Amino acid sequence: MRGVQVSSDAFTDSLTSQLISFTNYLIPICFTYPECLKKLERALFVADLGSNDYKYAFMNGKTPEEVQIFIPSVQKIIGTLESELIKAGVSNILVPGMLPLGCFPGYVSLLHNVDPTDFDAHNCHIGLNNVAINYNNHVKESLSETRDNRFYSQALSEEGDRPYCQTLYGDHYNAFMEVLRDNSNNPKALFHQDGFHLSEKANKYIVGKLLSGNNFLQPEIHLPDITHCVM
Repeated sequence: MRGVQVSSDAFTDSLTSQLISFTNYLIPICFTYPECLKKLERALFVADLGSNDYKYAFMNGKTPEEVQIFIPSVQKIIGTLESELIKAGVSNILVPGMLPLGCFPGYVSLLHNVDPTDFDAHNCHIGLNNVAINYNNHVKESLSETRDNRFYSQALSEEGDRPYCQTLYGDHYNAFMEVLRDNSNNPKALFHQDGFHLSEKANKYIVGKLLSGNNFLQPEIHLPDITHCVM
C-alpha cells in the first residue's frame, strides 16, 4: 500500500448508517412483520452503493489496482444489507451495478501518472473500468448467495402469505456503454453533469435501457401494478 492508508470502514459505514435510518423510518409506519410486508410489497428499494465510496480512495492517492482490495469487504456488506431489508419485509430490491468509472473525466482526473495507452477506443480509462467490472462481478455473486441463503427461502413462507421476494441486479455498466455507443458523436454533452455524475438526460436513457427487457435487469423484473420507489 502507498503512504495514505484507507480503511474499509470508509466504504461500509455509510451503508450501515443508511440501514439504521431506514429501520428508524419504518418504526412509525408498521409495527409487525405482516404489516410491514403488506405496506412494502409494492415498493421497489434501490440499494445504490454508488461510486462515491470509491472516489474517497482515489482522492487519497490510491491506484485502481490498490482499490480492488476493498471490493470483497464491500461485497460482504451488500449481503448484509440485502438480508436486513428482507427481514424488514422488503419484497423488491434492486442493486445497481457500478457505472464505468473510466468514462468519467472527474475520476480520471484523480489519478496520477496517466498514460495515453491507459485508455480504450471510447477514451475511457481501462484500469478504472476494471474496478467497476470487478465490483459488479462481486455484486452479482453476492446477490446469487442471498438467493441461495436459507433465510431468503424461508422469508417467502414465514409470517403469512408472501407472494414473492426478489433481488435484482441492474447492469448499469453495459446500459451506459450501449448508450455511449448510441450517442458517440457528442458523449460529453450528453453524459457529464460535473465530471462525476450523470446528467438527467443520461439517467433517463439508462433507465430506458434497464426497462427495455434486453437483460439489463437480472433476473427479469416482476412488480405489482402500483409501485413506489424509495431512493
